[in-house]
Amino acid sequence: MIKACSSALRKMVPLWAYRLRRQIRWCTKLLLRKRQINRLRKKDKIKVLFLAFTPAMWKADSFYRALLNHPKFEPEIFTIPHIHCTTIEDRKKQLKQLRDFFDKKGYHYIEWINDEGVPKCNELPREYDILVYPQPWVGAVPDMVDFPRHSDRWFICIAYATHSHTTEWEYNKWYQNIALIDCYENKITKRQSARKKYNLGLNSVITGLPIVDEFSRSDYVSPWKKQPMSVKRIIWAPHWTITDTSSLLPSYSNFLSIAESMLNYAQANTDKIQIAFKPHPWLRKELYKHSQWGKKRTDDYYAAWESSSNTQLEQGEYVDLFMTSDAMVHDSCSFCCEYMLTGKPVLFLPRNEEAQTSILNKMAYDIFYAQYMGTTIEDINMFIEEKVIKGYDPMKEKRAELVSKYLIPPHGRSAGENIVNAILGI
Repeated sequence: MIKACSSALRKMVPLWAYRLRRQIRWCTKLLLRKRQINRLRKKDKIKVLFLAFTPAMWKADSFYRALLNHPKFEPEIFTIPHIHCTTIEDRKKQLKQLRDFFDKKGYHYIEWINDEGVPKCNELPREYDILVYPQPWVGAVPDMVDFPRHSDRWFICIAYATHSHTTEWEYNKWYQNIALIDCYENKITKRQSARKKYNLGLNSVITGLPIVDEFSRSDYVSPWKKQPMSVKRIIWAPHWTITDTSSLLPSYSNFLSIAESMLNYAQANTDKIQIAFKPHPWLRKELYKHSQWGKKRTDDYYAAWESSSNTQLEQGEYVDLFMTSDAMVHDSCSFCCEYMLTGKPVLFLPRNEEAQTSILNKMAYDIFYAQYMGTTIEDINMFIEEKVIKGYDPMKEKRAELVSKYLIPPHGRSAGENIVNAILGI
């Protein structure tokens, strides 16, 4: 009843008045909270808890390492299987993936669920001063550990992907408005946040994104299958939005039209290429619901990529995969900026180009058109033959310029170090 009355009242109040009221509320709330920041900074130790859903969504590594290396901070990792893991079996599988991932890094972590896939507690440990979630969306984690339940603590908001859009949902979520620090890449994205957020960007800080730091390491480990001869390594990364009816977003993905052709193409060219199938984590469940696919066909298709001699299925962390590849073919906007950091050629497969580009900010728009474009398997073949195998890559310098202009963290430091300094007011 209360929600219905609130909704009806909002319809009666002019949009500008509603927005002004929200702005006053959020600016006041944030400014009052910021008065408490000195108490946090004066503590001998500041305890920071990172929530981790999946290895692929762990994008705060350099920030975590920067905290580990600073004497004032005590960071910890709390592993929680993703909310889409609805069965005990799925939870157990993801629990193992998270254990293997963090054990390999040598990081200490605590777990929300036990070996039987059952939660150990009903809330996050209370002794932590700052929380870091991998996604800024309410409902992305089970309700008992979601951030509205912990609004009395400080948050550091690190974007799940680069801030590529001009739409309000990119900037104006509850988590972004209440955070101690909301991290941005550059002046363009910070100004956009100030225009869109209810708090007028009072907590927006240009730090760079920690995922960018990962592309400047020197210790990449190749996840590629060994081949009997030298071949080019291609990533194919299709998005999950395969239909308008089953997706929250418009249908951006070309998967349905090229799925079989891509697998056949890879298997027919074992002497020249190998392809890593890197689907969006949600693609499998969308295919399960699709009338022409379903569970059996989907599982058989994924298995074919996993088992063929020059193909593989990649569902985990992807920085090493990107940096040891030769090129990528994709239709996932969130990868546009990240793959640009590799310096390698990339082919984008637009399905709704006008719809995709109409909401991009200047940074994302410039980067979008620093990619080569195609729509068919013939375009993909031409891209691989010319740009990858023959090495004719006329947009290479342009890509490097855009990375330097938009994505490199400021102040000559890593994004992780910049966030630590922002917390301490340095």
